[in-house]
Amino acid sequence: MIHRSILSFALAICFVLTGCAETSDPNTGDTLTGNDSSSPTVPSTPTQPSDPSTPTQPQPTDPAQPTDPAQPTDPAQPSDPTPQPGTECTSLLCDAEFSTTYTACENGRLTEKRTCPTGTVCVYGSCAAPFSEDDPCEDAIGFGYCTEDKMHAVVCGTKGKKTIWTCKDTCYVDADGIVDCPKKPREDDGTPHECENDYQAVCINNNAQVQLCQKHKIVTWNCYGNTCSVDSNNAIYCPKTAALAGMGGLESGGTYGDACNVKKYQEACIDNYYARICDYDGVVRIKPAASCKISSSNPLKVEYSDAAPCDPNTDILPFCINDGKAIGFCTYASEDLQTGVFKAAQCKSACNSQANAERCFIED
Repeated sequence: MIHRSILSFALAICFVLTGCAETSDPNTGDTLTGNDSSSPTVPSTPTQPSDPSTPTQPQPTDPAQPTDPAQPTDPAQPSDPTPQPGTECTSLLCDAEFSTTYTACENGRLTEKRTCPTGTVCVYGSCAAPFSEDDPCEDAIGFGYCTEDKMHAVVCGTKGKKTIWTCKDTCYVDADGIVDCPKKPREDDGTPHECENDYQAVCINNNAQVQLCQKHKIVTWNCYGNTCSVDSNNAIYCPKTAALAGMGGLESGGTYGDACNVKKYQEACIDNYYARICDYDGVVRIKPAASCKISSSNPLKVEYSDAAPCDPNTDILPFCINDGKAIGFCTYASEDLQTGVFKAAQCKSACNSQANAERCFIED
């Protein structure tokens, strides 16, 4: 019988010399012997793997605060394409063309909703007297004006009817009075223009021709019968034929669109705020004028200033002028709605009463 102390001594020597002490796998609980070459080394601070029975769950974002840029907007809440207050502008913004309401443009920014003065409608950047396309007109083809937004023009078309042109670049009126409303953007290749809109036209070759600026180019027109003339307002008279040279037509009176004899027509100051002239193209026109007088250098002509001022808040009723052949009315000079001026318009029929004037103002 081996003594217990001797057995204890032998086991101690075995542990020191051979490492025969048993241990267990901390992961499986299986018994491992110290001399097993496949036994893993147990780290002093073992890592703690995540519990596969409780996988990490992603935290959803707050559905009220979407972060995905591809997330579509609520189809019930579409974005509003209408320019908002604060948007840059160059003219007032009509709620719709020929509507009576608009968004004001002040200091280059859209501000607040307003209503056009009584008897006017919003037309491409300003409040103006109402009109319709296809209204009759007797001006030369292309003769008219640029609207306040500078991207539209109201002109006399090929069939003697008013037409609205849409421009692809800034609209302006050439020195010959014809509207330049480009159908495609003007290309600027960096070369300097030969001339600009303020170029002073001049008669040359013993008044047989006129030299003027047209679409930034200096061009020359032939004038019938050496009849070229250019007035102080840079209005050009250069008829192409004997008929246009004013050999016929009225020598006094008349109204918008009547043919007149440029050389013989007696111009006149009428109705306090207007001048009746025979324009450079041999057509009678009524011009708003703050002052008007017969020219000292040519008693057939009148000298007149720009339109007379008025107050659209008080001068609200149109009135008959030019012996009942036209009407006068007060309207705002520009989109700032600060300054009112007297203007004139042609009626389809005679203006013989206040009721006629109001009908003409609204309907014609």
